Amino acid sequence: MSFQKANKLLVDIIKCRLELSQLAYNDPKYDEIEDRLHILEDIFENDFGKTLKKVIQEVYEKYSSKEKVLSPISYIAREYYLVDQETYHCNAQQGILVKMPKLTDKPLRLAFLPNPLRLIVSLDENNQYEIWSSEE
Repeated sequence: MSFQKANKLLVDIIKCRLELSQLAYNDPKYDEIEDRLHILEDIFENDFGKTLKKVIQEVYEKYSSKEKVLSPISYIAREYYLVDQETYHCNAQQGILVKMPKLTDKPLRLAFLPNPLRLIVSLDENNQYEIWSSEE
């Protein structure tokens, strides 16, 4: 699997979600962009889902999480913001709620970020950490 291709597709999904978030529901372009988003998400799941599920499972095992691994689409945050031209970030309330006893006894959020493709855990806005990267 090419993590670069998965990363590019994740960026496309994020851009599409950002574009959609700036439109009113009754905007004539809304349905077209929403359809494009669903197509991109389906491609992400079909082309990279199996491999990314394995990555998530390995992260869960490494940090003693007993959570069920969900579809990789679930770990894509609903909202991202640009830090600079290529750096996307999400706030600490985004992602899937998980418990990782080897990190902390508090609930965490797990989400994908691009450039490079990686997983972060968030306890709060001041405590967000990369726990897997496609560059490892």
